[in-house]
Amino acid sequence: MGLARVLFWTALALILSVLLSPDSLVYAQVGKPPTKPAEPRLRRLPDANDAYALAAFDLNTLPASVQPFIRYVWDQDGNPSNVQALSLLINEISRASGIYRPAALVRGDLVMARIDLSKYAPLNQGNDLRDYLRLWEELQFDPALNLLITPGTLEFAVATFPKWKGRGFVSRTKSFLIDVPAYKHSDGQTYTKKYVKRKVTEFQEVTIADLKDIELIRFPDPTINPELFAELYSMTGSQAPVVTMDYFVARASATIEDDGLFKSLYGGLYYKFADIPQKSKKGTDLDNLLEQLGVGNVAQGITAKQIFERLRSDQRAALFRSEVTGNPRMAEFIPTLATKLVRGTALASFTHDLRNKDIDVNVHPIANLVQFKQAGTEGIFPRRNGLHGYGAWNANEELVNEVPFDIASDHTILPPYTRRLQSSVSCKACHEAEGSMGWKLFPNDVLALTSKGRPRMDIFGDISRRRDFIADTIDRLVGLYQADPEDVLSPGRESYSAAVLKATGSWKESTSGQTDVVKLASGRLVKIWRRYFHELVTPERALRELRIGLADPKEAEVIFNALMAPELRAAVPVPELNDVLIPEDVRIGGLRAGLSI
Repeated sequence: MGLARVLFWTALALILSVLLSPDSLVYAQVGKPPTKPAEPRLRRLPDANDAYALAAFDLNTLPASVQPFIRYVWDQDGNPSNVQALSLLINEISRASGIYRPAALVRGDLVMARIDLSKYAPLNQGNDLRDYLRLWEELQFDPALNLLITPGTLEFAVATFPKWKGRGFVSRTKSFLIDVPAYKHSDGQTYTKKYVKRKVTEFQEVTIADLKDIELIRFPDPTINPELFAELYSMTGSQAPVVTMDYFVARASATIEDDGLFKSLYGGLYYKFADIPQKSKKGTDLDNLLEQLGVGNVAQGITAKQIFERLRSDQRAALFRSEVTGNPRMAEFIPTLATKLVRGTALASFTHDLRNKDIDVNVHPIANLVQFKQAGTEGIFPRRNGLHGYGAWNANEELVNEVPFDIASDHTILPPYTRRLQSSVSCKACHEAEGSMGWKLFPNDVLALTSKGRPRMDIFGDISRRRDFIADTIDRLVGLYQADPEDVLSPGRESYSAAVLKATGSWKESTSGQTDVVKLASGRLVKIWRRYFHELVTPERALRELRIGLADPKEAEVIFNALMAPELRAAVPVPELNDVLIPEDVRIGGLRAGLSI
């Protein structure tokens, strides 16, 4: 056991012995002391050191040749079903052709998943494995496994610990001079080098005086045996050999990055892991995705629109009012070459949307059936392994991390939280977690307008193709809108459900013969993500994250107050008051007062 861990549990035992002694209670509040609480019953939950120990034990059973590619995800809930949901997520962001389930490691309440990154980013596919290993290092800032010192924290530290110094992983943004292809600068000169800014993390000793340009300092959890940490690092070469389930789900199923500290700690990694094209050098991001799906050739300037104009094998539907956006909407369904025939329909769907202010007829999708001026696009498309990929693009077909509020929002997020719509968690919440098995129903109002047996309209052309022959336009429209979307969506749902079942295995929670696996798996992932960002922290949850379990949750506030008494070593003399004050974190103070924060 590490020294910090020994001291922690020794202190806990001493505090509890005081707490349980009827003659030694000391109360700080004014008034009559409360009645003595019933004897608390505590349970030690598996902690970070236990997780690292199990990872090291397991890693030593594997050949040295595969150890650099192995990573572990620790489920602090101790629920093996969460590993099934994790399997869906890791396969969704996989760049491989096959589906591979992580190995579940269970030792009592300790549940972990072993992930072999080389399975999900094969060595023979360019830089995929290198990308994966690099991206995984973004997860080293898991707050559950580190003490994180931020610029805001340092402002308090300067006043409290002016002589502080320590050794940790320090993140800074630095400028580097790199070689680039020759380019002409605005000054008229040609250069082959330029400066770029990159965030670097270095292990070093720092003092308060050094901290002016620091963005973040990371100290590994002191309860982790340093020898265990060093052993795992030496075998994997990773600063994040172990990450928690909640943190991995929070980042791997999100795309919103924002900036500053949030980007470093919680920035979404879904597009990066899944290799969804963004900031493409040639062609639009959407064209580059469609090339990945086997439709189009960016280098030769062949777009998907050109291909389907010639083949006319795509299909569309349009609505006067979408249940998702509240505005008119058009959906496009196209066949792809992205997945194997044995896995069913290789179906990609793209919904094209307007902004709230787009009200003129020349941008209405039903008034412009061939082509209308959409403001944004959301897509669900097949991955190589038969699972789904997700993305959102703006009017210029550039991949975006977040859908603007005036186009669509995530209605599955309950008040008071902002309803920011992002891939993939929002897509899964809307199309899967509520039971739609991958795609929601999409009625075709154009089919209703032109159906026989009712007052029907006779389409004779399209405003967007006024210069084309009317007969050709009608032929194009008949091919696009004559079918019911369910003709393609229904088999697509069955194919996707089969792929999810293969990725997760059977669910003991299923109530309908495994036909609800999409709802169960995606619902679990969405729940984990929402809990991480939206669930209030209570004294009970804080203790659970400190790996202390309570038999009776009503004892949480008493135990928390006993453990989180003000730190006497942090006392600061205040001469003008002729007193000594002990700084406290207002958030801990709120929990000690019984508040949820």
